[in-house]
Amino acid sequence: MPDGRPPPPGMEDTMRIYIIKGEAVVVAAKRPAKLGKGELAVGRVEELRQAKLSAARLKAIHNMLPGIRKLTKISDRNTLMEQLWTALEALPEPRKSSKKDAVAVGTPRRNTKQAEVVAPLRRPEGVTIDEIAAAMEWQRHTVRGVISGALKKKLGLDITAAHEERGRVYRLVAA
Repeated sequence: MPDGRPPPPGMEDTMRIYIIKGEAVVVAAKRPAKLGKGELAVGRVEELRQAKLSAARLKAIHNMLPGIRKLTKISDRNTLMEQLWTALEALPEPRKSSKKDAVAVGTPRRNTKQAEVVAPLRRPEGVTIDEIAAAMEWQRHTVRGVISGALKKKLGLDITAAHEERGRVYRLVAA
């Protein structure tokens, strides 16, 4: 309830929970029992405020939602928070199914440079900085910046690096 009281009996089922998972937002009918690493579940705008996400992260979450006008500038954090919450509430209702009571609605956009970098990170064999730099025709420092800044910090993706025969190999850890 907006005033902080618990919802009346039977009304819990109508509550919407937004689970933010790196590149996607999932609308759920129930709060999950356990969240994965880097996941955030919010049911009210106050919970979103308490999460203390950076303005850049809030903007990234807002811009990955379908059917909304993408933000280019951040005026102030409170306005951004309200815009994000309005966009979240406009998402479709979760579908009831036997497997899950949730539906993913914020899938990554296709045909973007960011998606081209994330795709090889998802492969089991992973990818090296040199392989991404060659494919994207970027400098190595640009690739490192995208991985550490845009993917890890802003989107909250869990990316690991390991030394292997072909060099340092980066992989996106499955949720």
